[in-house]
Amino acid sequence: MKNLVFLDVETTGLDLGKDEIIEIGMISVENMQVESELSFIISPTSLVPENVVELTGISNQMLEGAPIFSSVIPEISEFIKDKILIGHNIQFDIGFL
Repeated sequence: MKNLVFLDVETTGLDLGKDEIIEIGMISVENMQVESELSFIISPTSLVPENVVELTGISNQMLEGAPIFSSVIPEISEFIKDKILIGHNIQFDIGFL
């Protein structure tokens, strides 16, 4: 059985050129069993628009003191490793990664 990672990201908007990840969540499944989970709240370089706060429930206050994306890349890469990524609208999520 293939090892899988279910992935979801929340972003400040839809534009790959200017918007940023503010949350990433992943669940690793091996042999049809949940093996581990990893999630981060990520500090963006600009404020989260109010419509995104309403949609995601992630406020600017929640992001204060959160790590920046580049600091969590090694842990994300290790978690994903050689696994198959699965997610709703996965091309969007992968584009931001």
